[in-house]
Amino acid sequence: MSKNSKKQPLVKYVPLERRIAELRAKKPVDLNHGEALLLQGMAAASLREQRLTEDRIALED
Repeated sequence: MSKNSKKQPLVKYVPLERRIAELRAKKPVDLNHGEALLLQGMAAASLREQRLTEDRIALED
């Protein structure tokens, strides 16, 4: 690998407003019970991480 080569980001940044619009335009899909539980667990884990991160950051006015 050369010194001048740059690593590509693994995740492409998409503005939040655009992502919300994409999700709202998407057709609904049927989920089975296992898929619903998996998504619910992922969402709960994501919220827990955000709360932990928020608790660790002290913003001063």
